[in-house]
Amino acid sequence: MDHASGGDTCLDILTGTTGLTAADLAGLLDVSVQSLESRVAEGRLQNTQRHRIRRIVRVLETAQRVLGAHTRGLNWLRNPNRATNFRAPIDLLQTARGTERVLLALERIERGGFA
Repeated sequence: MDHASGGDTCLDILTGTTGLTAADLAGLLDVSVQSLESRVAEGRLQNTQRHRIRRIVRVLETAQRVLGAHTRGLNWLRNPNRATNFRAPIDLLQTARGTERVLLALERIERGGFA
């Protein structure tokens, strides 16, 4: 589904907005990149996938706010760190429980805890 603004697809807009690649999003949604592209283009994302995307966006917004910049938030999410037991926070975003762990880690950082 192309949008009037320059022919960007919904997936282009989502990846551009979040800074995540299509491969990142596909991995978080447990689908192939090709499947993600077709599902987004045809408006066939499952409810669980739509909820997961909302969780991912919420975490990205929180990381940006807490760490002060979008790129710093993305870098923090992609790299293992003490706050998430030396796992990359992005790897925890596949589940609601993992997402809450990441949000709690960001909350600790915001209050002056470790990063």
